[in-house]
Amino acid sequence: MEEEERERERDESGGPKLLTQNSYTRRISELRKKTNNPLFKNELIRELSESSDMKRFLDSKGLIFETLSNFTHGGFINKYTQNELYERIGPLCGSGPLAVGKRYRANALDDAIFSMNSKFDILFLQNKSDDNVLGFVIAELGECAREPNVYAVNLICSQSGLGKLLLGACLYCIKFNDNVSDKKCILELAHAYKNTAGFFMYTKLGFNLDDSLIGKEGECFFDYLHIPMSVMLNDDKFTQQYFVDMMLRSDFKQADVNDPTGIYELGLPKKESEDGGKSSALQTEMVKLANIVRKIKVFGTSIEFPQDEWEIIKELPFAKKRIFINKPRSQPNFSKKLTAKPELAEPLLDEVVREFDKLKRHYMRSKGMDVPPTPTAQLEIMPEEELNLDETVSAAPAETRKKTTQKELITMSMLPRRTTRKTTSKHRTPTSKHRTPTSKHRTPSKKTPTPTSKRRRTPSKHRTPTRTYNTRKRTQAQATHAGLD
Repeated sequence: MEEEERERERDESGGPKLLTQNSYTRRISELRKKTNNPLFKNELIRELSESSDMKRFLDSKGLIFETLSNFTHGGFINKYTQNELYERIGPLCGSGPLAVGKRYRANALDDAIFSMNSKFDILFLQNKSDDNVLGFVIAELGECAREPNVYAVNLICSQSGLGKLLLGACLYCIKFNDNVSDKKCILELAHAYKNTAGFFMYTKLGFNLDDSLIGKEGECFFDYLHIPMSVMLNDDKFTQQYFVDMMLRSDFKQADVNDPTGIYELGLPKKESEDGGKSSALQTEMVKLANIVRKIKVFGTSIEFPQDEWEIIKELPFAKKRIFINKPRSQPNFSKKLTAKPELAEPLLDEVVREFDKLKRHYMRSKGMDVPPTPTAQLEIMPEEELNLDETVSAAPAETRKKTTQKELITMSMLPRRTTRKTTSKHRTPTSKHRTPTSKHRTPSKKTPTPTSKRRRTPSKHRTPTRTYNTRKRTQAQATHAGLD
């Protein structure tokens, strides 16, 4: 009774139900009676492992693939209890903010190993010398209820650089297992583009963004923090050698990639020893913006953004000026404003995209890549339309006169009106009793230059009449002639 109560408490806590020692021993015995597996067939894994390039690689690294039916006959599972096995394999799923939760991975391992659920299968990657587990992949048939005959990658965890071997083997078995009717595989990229290692690995192995997999909870993938991806394996290009190349060749790159961000094409950042972490830091900021763009486009603005993404949104100039007007910059206020005025979402999105494109260009420069000119730069090098302003602008000396462009004219029109300070007694220069006549009454003379003439001009018989141009008050006719109306 005490054992049953302990098992029920474990189950109600959300974690896997631990078996008693006797139950665990019986379950291992039952597992050892299995001679094959639903997806990872022993003969398929053997064929893949013994292909020339793969065999050479596995031998050089001292690695071996193990199906569940073989794993239960090995020494590793005999050394540990159920909980100890979880504790030893679990850390392969990493630590930190992007790591898989302990409860989730324990439940996945329980479903794939001890529950003997026929919809689950697991493949291990082990060290030949000591049986230590270096990685595993769990596949689940019908995880997306909308596609009951499609296998999904439920969980994949491994030491760095080994995940592509497990995922490639999973795809290989889906392709060549005659019992699998739908030659397709789906998965969720946890934490979206912030999981750059996962994104590059999945894309390299043929996965592409697939928003058709988004659905309600219990129907298909529903978490807006992740990205649904899929790969179709019906194409004839998926031969055994093609799978081996995807898994082993460092220079292998998919051609038919559906990546609206362009991140995959830019490649991974340089090593920290090469550039001091500059390109890596740029990519970290770049993928945050990519996640923001995707969330707004696909899920709208009423969702709750992760804190690091929210810090970017609330500091955007557009958000400060148009959304948070005399209000605290909080997510509830943000959602409330954009719900009331949905037309603000598009210009907000445009600003995020501009920031993203700017970071992409910095990232390309940090890697020494050629940076194409921006549309703005292209406009700047194009010849601007010249305007004939002879009748609107007063003539300047021939040696200093230059053509005025439309861009300069607009700048001129934005200048404030030039004002002259009224002379007061405080600033008036002392004079004799006989005051000098003002400009209104003064008779022009050769000795006394007019206030506007700063240099002598050569007299000309045909002189262009001087016309004043007021930058603040233009008539409609003048504006039309200048091309600004």
